[in-house]
This record gives sequence, C-alpha cells and structure tokens, in this order.
Amino acid sequence: MAEEQKYVLEMQCDTYEDHEGEKWIGDEELEKIKKQAVEGAVPESCSLCQLTVKDKDGNVILIKKGC
Repeated sequence: MAEEQKYVLEMQCDTYEDHEGEKWIGDEELEKIKKQAVEGAVPESCSLCQLTVKDKDGNVILIKKGC
C-alpha cells in the first residue's frame, strides 16, 4: 500500500539548478527533510534555496534553508 501524501513540499531554488515547484509528500519524506534540517549542513551552492512544507490546510510545518 502506498504512503499517504499529506504535505505539500514547496521548493524555491535560485542557484545553478532549477528545482522550483511543489509536490505532495508523506511522513517518510517529511522526516528525512527534518533530519537534514537538524544536521544543518547546507552546501554553498544551495544557500539561496529554501524548502517549505505545508499541511493540507496550508499551515506551514517546516522551513528549511538549502535544498
């Protein structure tokens, strides 16, 4: 059975690669993004990028600098 996609991941990337847009993600991917945010290592090429995770109602769950 596929994991329920309950969050919207918004990607804003203003560097070399075009990762802008949004997609639906589930709990597993959200936990992966949270872990990366805690580790805090953001490559210089990603320092202008930002990931924003929102729930189905549009409430912001997490903002992570770097892609």
